[in-house]
Amino acid sequence: MSYSIFDYPAERIIYNKTIGKLRVDNISTVLENEFGFNIKKYPIESNGIDLSIHDNNGNMLAVLEITNWRFTSYFNTYRQYRTLTNLTKYPCTRILVVSFMENVTENTGNFLDELKANDVKIIDFGFQTQPSSYLDWFRKNDPILCDDCKLPDDPCVRGTIMDKFTFLIK
Repeated sequence: MSYSIFDYPAERIIYNKTIGKLRVDNISTVLENEFGFNIKKYPIESNGIDLSIHDNNGNMLAVLEITNWRFTSYFNTYRQYRTLTNLTKYPCTRILVVSFMENVTENTGNFLDELKANDVKIIDFGFQTQPSSYLDWFRKNDPILCDDCKLPDDPCVRGTIMDKFTFLIK
């Protein structure tokens, strides 16, 4: 059987949930352990924010929508609407985390302008995070994709989260 870009190392819905949860877990761990924030995680499969950040008094400081997509993925119109609706419900810092800026700029119309108009901060990591079993599968079947992937325990992942979220502690 030959490989196509539509192939995944697991059933597509399981793959999407696994890599989505992976990035949420990476971010929440660093924000809790390194910055001392209280974090609330929301179910991956539900429509809503993925994470909220609270201070020690329980005040909500920020809400996050988090993606962990390939560089070829982008926000379709429905996902744009849901993302903006989810984030703008909250009167605090709003953050959209993406793997690549292209996720919000390619084939998305004026989505970037809408995010800016609604005071949504965009954090792009510049890579996708994959569990080792998935990354091994992609190395065999789509080595080009692996150039933009990191393992969750790669020091680069922790460092990127630290660098990208320092604005919250200022």
